[in-house]
Amino acid sequence: MFVSRFDPDFEDPANNSVRVIDGTLTKDERAKVELMDPKNRARYLLQKRIEEKGEMAVLLSQLQSQRHRTAMSVINNIR
Repeated sequence: MFVSRFDPDFEDPANNSVRVIDGTLTKDERAKVELMDPKNRARYLLQKRIEEKGEMAVLLSQLQSQRHRTAMSVINNIR
């Protein structure tokens, strides 16, 4: 089965110039994005999305690690 790598949450930044993963840009970032041409705007927002996804991956990894340590601690306490 073929699975597309297209991200359905990604919108054309030309249509929605200030939307990123969680929808938050500072006022300064918003002003900067509004002044950019469409290609630079798309590039900037894509970079922002990639950074946010990277940050989310790090947080998820830390959460999974903590979960594993907790589970191992519980198992060791039962023994």
